[in-house]
Amino acid sequence: MAHIRKRFVESHIREALRFSPLVGVLGIRQVGKTTLAEGILGKSYRTFDDEGQLSAASLSPSEYLKQFETPTVLDECQKVPALFPALKLRVQSCKKPGQFLLTGSVRFTSRKAIRESLTGRIHNIEVMPMTVAEMYQQPLNSPMKWLKWKHPKLQQHFDQRLKWFSNSKIPLFLNHGGMPGICFLRKDGHRKAAFKTLLETILQRDLQLIIQTSVPYSRLLELLRFISIHQGSRFIEKDASRATGISVPTIGKLLSAFEGLFLIRRFSGSGDRSGDIFYFEDQGIASYLGTESIVSPEQRFAYSQLFSSMHYAEMSQMNMSYFETKGGAHIPFVFQVGDQSIGFILNASESLTSSTVKTINSFQERFRHATVFALSHCSQVSQVSERAWRIPLAAIA
Repeated sequence: MAHIRKRFVESHIREALRFSPLVGVLGIRQVGKTTLAEGILGKSYRTFDDEGQLSAASLSPSEYLKQFETPTVLDECQKVPALFPALKLRVQSCKKPGQFLLTGSVRFTSRKAIRESLTGRIHNIEVMPMTVAEMYQQPLNSPMKWLKWKHPKLQQHFDQRLKWFSNSKIPLFLNHGGMPGICFLRKDGHRKAAFKTLLETILQRDLQLIIQTSVPYSRLLELLRFISIHQGSRFIEKDASRATGISVPTIGKLLSAFEGLFLIRRFSGSGDRSGDIFYFEDQGIASYLGTESIVSPEQRFAYSQLFSSMHYAEMSQMNMSYFETKGGAHIPFVFQVGDQSIGFILNASESLTSSTVKTINSFQERFRHATVFALSHCSQVSQVSERAWRIPLAAIA
């Protein structure tokens, strides 16, 4: 199985190069940014992993930029804070679109040394780990389109998805994750070694670009394991402190740093309860950490597919939260695009439980025009009410 796949984000990058002088392509290390950038702009490529390029750009960033005919890829730009003011001056004098494509494994605004945000001059795009649809080279699955479809069209659409992906393949996806250079490795030992190296690089090298910490590597891993266990549920920093021996203030800083490294993503609640929850950006990393999450594998899978699909289909227009009431109603995924809201709830059995129905009703009392999809281990679509459907879990891939 070839490792190169067409990525959904590519069209967004190409479009941004047509209107923005600077385009940032950001995401966790090894998510495929360099492959994308080289595929789009060919040989017009420099990386600051090269010590010579790093030294030249740091010593005289304005002179460094003058040597390039645009468009040019500048890879791992977070390593050269001095480059950002020079880029600002460059695009102030020449506003031509598509001059530089900047990649980064660290969110540029997360590094204090980068004081120039390039606001109004750069269009940033995040690259997510590969979805199941990208692995199988299938079209992007866009939940917003489902809102316009009647039962026959929904069933036909999901039947097509179930032809190439089924519930039985979900554990395999969670174990492998979506990092292009890792997920296609067939031997478990090779995959684990790759995850180990990736985390060592992120925690021992990249992390220091955001936060100067003396927390030992072993403790940082313990914190990641704690997050993995509790992903998808409300995060209690005091509990994390007791489990890891890291102080609460330091945990708060590390959580922000992990976000800046694209290791985890933070969400808040939209119901009665509002505490933060986290999900790993790549579920393969969570599986490598070797812990059982409080939430089900089905919820981890749903997050990985739904968030990425909505991200690519709606980009900056989309917001995700969760919904939880004091009475116990819980919708783990709530997406808002403009004035439209969609909720996704997990329903383990093929038929909807009374608890699921009550939760849907509670959610729609608060969000009167919202549609809810109950994800089940089923193959048939069924309409529960005017704005509620039961659909196959595997078909969201």
